[in-house]
Amino acid sequence: MADQIALVYGDGQRVAQVTTALEQRGVHVRGGETLEELVSLCGGLADGSVDLYVQLPTSVEARGSSVVARVRNFLSDGLIARFDAAGTVMPKLRRGASVVLVSGNHPADTAAPDNQRARMALLQVLGSAVIMERPDDDLSVTIVDHLREPDELAAIALEPPAARIRVLADFAEASPELDWGDWRNELLSLTTTEA
Repeated sequence: MADQIALVYGDGQRVAQVTTALEQRGVHVRGGETLEELVSLCGGLADGSVDLYVQLPTSVEARGSSVVARVRNFLSDGLIARFDAAGTVMPKLRRGASVVLVSGNHPADTAAPDNQRARMALLQVLGSAVIMERPDDDLSVTIVDHLREPDELAAIALEPPAARIRVLADFAEASPELDWGDWRNELLSLTTTEA
């Protein structure tokens, strides 16, 4: 394929690692850590010029005077902000582009309630929204867990999609209470093909 362009967004160290992995595969990469940087990067790109978008988790600081406020701000600053980032990138994606959403936004406040499955479900909602934004396109979304190495993420971003949306998450770790049969059923129920 001709020179590919990728946008990589998220925490700086992970952006650098994934950028290196993609560049070693001949991809031209632009990376940003903040939404402001992502907006600026997108401003310098023509619509329909981006082949790959890898969205990594970002660091979210605990803020708020109560547990409820801290959880609300964690969701707003982390997971919900990922919708803004994806919305910024959407016009820049070419037809058939590959989007990789990497889980991993964790509350900094370890005393705050957390639900990893709910966080993964929100990423699935984001992935579905990306697909629905371009219903007549063959754009694909892959949702993966944060345990993937940068080389794995680069390979996933570059491989031909098996489905328009797929989930490649480590549910064995996310749900250790499940036996193998339950784990398989959970995984199969989250791996979908949409026309």
